[in-house]
Amino acid sequence: MARAFKGPREELAAIGAELCSPPPRGPELNAIERMWHPAMYEVCPECVHTTAEAVGTAVGQALNRQRAHQRINSALHPSRSDVERADQHRGPPRPSRAERQLAPMTLSLSNIDLNLLIPLHALLMERSVTKAAERVAVGQPAMSASLARLRRWFDDPLLVRHGRQMELTPLAESLAPQVDELLAGMRAVLSAGARFDPSVDHRVFTMVASDYVATVLLHPLLRELSAVAPNVRINIVALPSRFADHLRRGQLDMLIWPPGLLGEELSVFPNTALFSDEFVAVMDEHHPDVGTTLSTAQLSTLPYVKIVGPTLSVAEARLDQCGVSRQVVATTGTFTNGILLVQGTRKVLIAPRRLFDRFGAALGLRSVTLDPSFPQLIEAMYWHPKNTIDPGHRWLRERLQHVAGNL
Repeated sequence: MARAFKGPREELAAIGAELCSPPPRGPELNAIERMWHPAMYEVCPECVHTTAEAVGTAVGQALNRQRAHQRINSALHPSRSDVERADQHRGPPRPSRAERQLAPMTLSLSNIDLNLLIPLHALLMERSVTKAAERVAVGQPAMSASLARLRRWFDDPLLVRHGRQMELTPLAESLAPQVDELLAGMRAVLSAGARFDPSVDHRVFTMVASDYVATVLLHPLLRELSAVAPNVRINIVALPSRFADHLRRGQLDMLIWPPGLLGEELSVFPNTALFSDEFVAVMDEHHPDVGTTLSTAQLSTLPYVKIVGPTLSVAEARLDQCGVSRQVVATTGTFTNGILLVQGTRKVLIAPRRLFDRFGAALGLRSVTLDPSFPQLIEAMYWHPKNTIDPGHRWLRERLQHVAGNL
């Protein structure tokens, strides 16, 4: 591109003096050397604009060719200093996958970008670039770039498409619990001196709880929190099909459920029993066929309201184990609905005593003991290990235990 020199004659003189300095040597300049020197000597305070422009064009093109030739020579025949400078610019070389597997203890943290742990964890938990980006509040292009870097580092795709969904590779599956545990440890270190002030701090806790637990335990808890923790909110949600994944991903802070009903998958999480209850038979207060107790033999002859849900209730499991048949006339997913369904009818329901005590008498119902008695109902809270030392989570667990102890 031609250089245009504009300005007063004094500026042209300065430019001419600069251009008239000895030219850089190189084979590309030989062809224009005869043209170049006479032109330089003509550039003076009396020069015209066109002469300076022609000289600038010729010199600029020659210099560009010479520099390009030097760069090519340097690339083809690098000197030791060139190599050393390039190595310093690139930083330490990335070890191969085989080297990482054979000598994992030799890896230095200086070779690893620890900032990639956050997007790695989000990708492993969400199994989606879009959802992972939303989880850590970054744009999708940034998360895609992080995934590309992680794939290069692990020499593994980590996420592969299967139909319309993304699935984890075997390596990614093995990484998920390790990364989760690693981040939990880092949070523990960083929150060692953290405090939670319920009177002023804002916090939202999401937990799984049945209608029975919400009525018996969480209702008095919320009444207490309104006075001591006005900025704390409790979100009560239904049991998801992949509840363990929700706990691991941080989508659930806590799950309150009877032990054993959700299988071994839940038993690996930290847990604490909150309270226990007993089952009773609930019916209309004027039921003509039931006295002070209800035997399983008599139960099998009466119209029965069965509780169905994501898991078999303790009472229904007990009846199944004893081989007790039931004349099921209605099914419902909650104990509170079941209690309403027996009002003013001959139907019976087996429900926790604490729930009946809350509003059974006000609805014109009565309860009787079961013969034989049923196993006690125990409600326990489960959480992810990363929340064990979290100040806010620890405070909530203490409040739940306090409320449960006063039931």
